[in-house]
Amino acid sequence: MIRLKRLIVFGSSLLLVGALLFGIISGQLAQAASESQSYNSNTELTIGTVVSTDSPGGNNLELAKLDNEALMVGVVTNTEDSLIDIQPNGSNITIAKTGEVLIIVTDATGDIKSGDNLVISSLSGVATKDTADSKAKKYIAIASESFDANTSDTHTVNVTYADGSTKDVHVGSINAKMNLVDRPPNKNTQDQNFIVALISRLIGKPVNKAKLIAATVVVVTTLLITGVMLQGSIRGSFIALGRNPLSKPLILSNLFRVIAISILILEVGIAVGYIILVA
Repeated sequence: MIRLKRLIVFGSSLLLVGALLFGIISGQLAQAASESQSYNSNTELTIGTVVSTDSPGGNNLELAKLDNEALMVGVVTNTEDSLIDIQPNGSNITIAKTGEVLIIVTDATGDIKSGDNLVISSLSGVATKDTADSKAKKYIAIASESFDANTSDTHTVNVTYADGSTKDVHVGSINAKMNLVDRPPNKNTQDQNFIVALISRLIGKPVNKAKLIAATVVVVTTLLITGVMLQGSIRGSFIALGRNPLSKPLILSNLFRVIAISILILEVGIAVGYIILVA
């Protein structure tokens, strides 16, 4: 019973630490949910357009494309759509860097489904679904909605490719969650990893191996702790019942209390693992 009490104290401590970690990280994520910054542009830019600066550290914008995606800064948005808005003197265009945005997309690489990674397309300033043969080096956002030829308010555009071939594609707008990060160079290998692909789709953003390993360690450790607590409590309860059957109500009460604590610890462990993946 002493060992069981120690496990309960340890589990309760894990619960407290996990809850604190959950609150701190959640607050940081919420704070960064809608950050934007303002820039200048000599041409009119449509809301939802993906843009890059014209030079490293520059403040003037141009439509993003494969040639300048290294200087990509975000998506054109409304100032009132952002909780945090940084506006340098003389700026006139607000660019969303994080949070939920309206983004212009095309089905040039296939129909877009919710949870798909978006990269820059062959159309300047327009995003498209990421594929294994994409030459893009940056992710732009995660699609929050699906998009295909039947989506409302779509337009048909004829695209001419480098090899001279042409294709009619559809262009429109969807909501997406900004995720402006480097695209892994080993994309083909990642696509073949069913677990990584499944988790990425479930949480709505790409998952690297380091985060996946850390989250797995947290969840597995939590499972081990709760398993040991339950096994020790159940075993101790049977022994106590054999020695003193008259104390059955008290023994069962203690058993249910340990089960409740174990469930709470398990829930916190899963929540912390999820936060590690999405942070």
